[in-house]
Amino acid sequence: MCGIAGLVRHGGANAEDTYSAKSGSNLSALSNAGNLVLSGVTIGTEQNSAGTLILKFNANATEARVNEAMQDVPADGTTSGELVVRAPWLTPGYTGDTDASDTLWRGGWLHTQDIATIDADGYLIIRDRMKDVIKSGGEWVSSLALEEFIEHVEGVAKIAVIGVPDPCWGERPIGVVVPKEGALPGLDLLNAAINAAIGRGELSQFARLNRVEIVDSLPVTSVGKVDKKQLRLQFPA
Repeated sequence: MCGIAGLVRHGGANAEDTYSAKSGSNLSALSNAGNLVLSGVTIGTEQNSAGTLILKFNANATEARVNEAMQDVPADGTTSGELVVRAPWLTPGYTGDTDASDTLWRGGWLHTQDIATIDADGYLIIRDRMKDVIKSGGEWVSSLALEEFIEHVEGVAKIAVIGVPDPCWGERPIGVVVPKEGALPGLDLLNAAINAAIGRGELSQFARLNRVEIVDSLPVTSVGKVDKKQLRLQFPA
């Protein structure tokens, strides 16, 4: 569920219910605040073609998506920016670490390190983590979005997408694939799924993979997540 682990419904006498979005591993940057409570929020859901659950809400001025210059990004469903929030219940900072606290709250907003988009109807999707997003051609390409489409390709058992340095575009995405037994999915096959998503307007033109690396297994962290930091060291360019 797009960055939120478990929505808890709080019924009430009002026509609108309120919800708490329980902080968990997918919303780790907000876990400092305990539960992120979205008061007076009307929630709706739908699924995109990759099966991602999308949340819709209409809240007061507690959230925004900004670019690196702290400017709002368009609510067009495709332009991404960092999700920043502010509300009375959020953590004021890190105990004993003034520099980290200033970074967390730079510009007067709490920086979640989540990359998100929102459309004109209010549908918000958390696309990726800031450390994993691929910056290519002046756009932010979500590694998670690419993985969602590629994981359904025939012959793919596991997939991780990372960005590697590129002298022309800044970074370019590559796919690190664990194939199913007897399969050898190649670049054209994977990019066919990506091209279909580009044609539907769900991915940027910069999302096509530059190459595919075939591996026996993907490295994981101590909590079982794919270790993309290790993959970037393994495939530096």
